Amino acid sequence: MAPGRTMGRSRAGGGSVLLWSMFCWETLGPTVHVDVTVTRSTYLSIAADRVHPFMETLFPDGCGLFQQDNAPCHKAEMVQEGFDDHNNQFEVLTWPPNSPDLNPIQHLWDVLDKQVRSMEARPHNLQDLKDLLLTSWCQIPQHTFRDLVESMPRWILYGVQVCIIIIIIINIIIIIIIINIIIIVINIIINIIIIVIIIINIIVIIIVIIINIVIVNVTIIIIIIIVIVIIIISSAEPAHKPGAFFLSLQCQCCVSV
Repeated sequence: MAPGRTMGRSRAGGGSVLLWSMFCWETLGPTVHVDVTVTRSTYLSIAADRVHPFMETLFPDGCGLFQQDNAPCHKAEMVQEGFDDHNNQFEVLTWPPNSPDLNPIQHLWDVLDKQVRSMEARPHNLQDLKDLLLTSWCQIPQHTFRDLVESMPRWILYGVQVCIIIIIIINIIIIIIIINIIIIVINIIINIIIIVIIIINIIVIIIVIIINIVIVNVTIIIIIIIVIVIIIISSAEPAHKPGAFFLSLQCQCCVSV
């Protein structure tokens, strides 16, 4: 596997030097000084002049893997077509979007930076900085970049574990949010049911009160009617008095005898 990447170093009065390089377990690869920002045309030229010969030399059987990130210049259509034309020499490793940066060359840039900073002779201009970076690159110990390549499985496993932990945490958060939403919805439903029950009770109480009022009023009216009827019956005089008539008849009978 031969990872490659560009880098920038700001030094020598605030200027910067931009480098592109690559390496694999066997050896360090070529380093290119880039005067301008790496565009798709610049990167296509670097790939044709540096990547293809390096990969063909180290992996003549075509089993090499070339690793790069998803920088715009790397994903340009013309660059992809250029790599496709040499897919019989090596394979470009697919790099998923929004994936962690696991390119080990990033650690080599840190090593190079520390080597340059530790030197007593400081660069006075950009040319001195460029020469110093190119020289220091070639002086990186072999065990340094080999250890980086050999550590990749461990870093990938670590990255997978971190991703799994993040996914678990996200799922737990989602579950907690869903549970809270369900609880809130249940509480709302319960409150609505309670309000409906209260309204029904109020309606029932009002109906009972109205019925009681109607019953009381009807009862009063009936009582009043009964009283009136009783009064009317009591105040009426009868046409004949049966007791007096019977007494008269007895007296008449006694006189006749």
